[in-house]
Amino acid sequence: MKKLLFLSVILAICFSCRKPSNTQIAKSMDNIVVPQGFNWLSTRNINLKLYSGNSFIITITSGDNQGVYNKSYFLGNDSVKNIELNIPSDEGMIYINTYEIKVPSDLQLIELDLDTIIGKISPGNKSLQSTSPISAWHLDEGFGNEVKDSESNNDGILTNASWINGINNSGLGFNGENSNINIPNSDNLNLSQSVTIMAWAKSAENKTAKIAQKGDWDGYGLGFDKWIGWFAHLKFIDGTTSTLKWNHGLPLTNEWYHLAMTYDGSQSRLYVNGVLKNSQDKSGLLYRNARSFSIGSDNAEQKFFNGCIDEVLLYNSALSAEEISNYYNNEDNTDSDGDGVPDEEDDYPDDASKAFDNYWPAKHNGTIMFEDLWPGKGDYDFNDMVLDFRMNRITNADNKLAIIKFTFLLKAIGTGMPNGFGFQLNTSNIQMDDITASGSLLVSDYIELNENGLETSQDKPVIIVFDDANAIMPSPAGFGVNVEKDKPFVEPVEFTITVTLAENKYNKADFRPSDFNPFLIINKERGREVHLTNLPPTNLADQSLFGASDDDTDAPSGRYYTTSNKLPWAILVPRTIHQALEKTQITSAYLKFYEWASSGGAEYKYWFRNRNGNVDENKIYLPPEE
Repeated sequence: MKKLLFLSVILAICFSCRKPSNTQIAKSMDNIVVPQGFNWLSTRNINLKLYSGNSFIITITSGDNQGVYNKSYFLGNDSVKNIELNIPSDEGMIYINTYEIKVPSDLQLIELDLDTIIGKISPGNKSLQSTSPISAWHLDEGFGNEVKDSESNNDGILTNASWINGINNSGLGFNGENSNINIPNSDNLNLSQSVTIMAWAKSAENKTAKIAQKGDWDGYGLGFDKWIGWFAHLKFIDGTTSTLKWNHGLPLTNEWYHLAMTYDGSQSRLYVNGVLKNSQDKSGLLYRNARSFSIGSDNAEQKFFNGCIDEVLLYNSALSAEEISNYYNNEDNTDSDGDGVPDEEDDYPDDASKAFDNYWPAKHNGTIMFEDLWPGKGDYDFNDMVLDFRMNRITNADNKLAIIKFTFLLKAIGTGMPNGFGFQLNTSNIQMDDITASGSLLVSDYIELNENGLETSQDKPVIIVFDDANAIMPSPAGFGVNVEKDKPFVEPVEFTITVTLAENKYNKADFRPSDFNPFLIINKERGREVHLTNLPPTNLADQSLFGASDDDTDAPSGRYYTTSNKLPWAILVPRTIHQALEKTQITSAYLKFYEWASSGGAEYKYWFRNRNGNVDENKIYLPPEE
């Protein structure tokens, strides 16, 4: 009896807050016959299965080439990369780098061999430092088969390699089969106490090869391994060796890298793009062999490099970390933070903890629209709260999630109730203790947060963006904001929520766009949440309201926030759209909405786009500049 009385009070409040109903319209929301299973989404998932034996920066963009859906470092090594995209339902095309991919509506899986479509060459323009090496093969001749040593007499003979535009002037391209530069053995090439060897290299094939090497396994040099990428090797007089891996997987195919290996008598070190990548405590004299010094092969006999090489320098001393860094950074830098991603591809070139922006819905915003009389039906203008939103899953060079940044723009309020807004991460893959959230704007006292910025008493991460829209964005006319044409325009309010994750622990698959679960909090009553259709409530939702009034939730079957005739209380659109005017049903403002919903989303997938007569601009709120 108490529960019934409580529900009666709630319903009385709902009806007392109910806005005046529309005049009867032919295409009313109440007349829509919604097909079974329709979830009111204007997005769809497609899965990409990508193959490659090489490494690439993959950028997947929208059909208009304006929005970035996914950006990541594909490590190759004949591996398979699975990428899940959530795109607008009417999107018929995407681009992988500049390659066009058709995505018809019935397509759910794309399988693609990247090696057949993608090849990127980004030559730099490097100059040399002033420190004098004992030998320097600048490879600037540009013609012929003789390679000069500008510091000594260790000239070499070129076989089956081709002159190309290099890092500084010309360089050489090697075919991976029989091309190399052979430099005869000499005393000053047989270093014993210390050494620095450096070169610029750009691989065109994932195969084990040598970049610059004195002898074979019995010498010192720089190389490429088909499993681990760049490495350096030293042989010592006592028979031991030191092998240094760069520990960053396979490098990008057709991208220049600067490699440097040093040994100072106590430690060997490997630098890539001016940054120390590995070191090993080691002492003793280096082994001196009688073999040739070879560029692009192993003693001119095997392990032929397929790619480009330029500016090979040899020192009889170990350059310091500062000298290596200065050599690299005083040039036209291609990788400022040393994370292995060239600056031109790196969205955060000065921050090694971040590399790629991965937007959803894309670089542009989407829109979320709410009705706020749940569990009673509203008037279906979907303007009680209207927000633009965008999510950015920022990853590092290892494609691990670093930060998830959410941007919200509160742009319309069509109610007198002080509503709040938040979202839940519908994932069990990310531990709550690994999350720190910031950016919430709380002006009331009914929300409690943990020290890490997440809401208390939740079993999944819940972030409250704000708790009182009316206080944050007051109405200039007593009721509503930006829902009536004759009322003053109010500038939207922007919120940025930053979710920082434990370092190098989580992948993008651990939090997908479909795991984003936004909700409205009605009238400062924490238990009254409004979610998108079939998305679950949080722990703090009042379970007694489910099934009350017009709500037809059935939790065991996964049915939430829908009426008995399958109508929603919230809608998410993957593009920015304008809200309907107050007391105007969305079906009157967006003229294909009714047909879209009646078809279960099969027809008029572009209902939200302002084209082909889709929108009645007299019935939507347009900001002054539009």
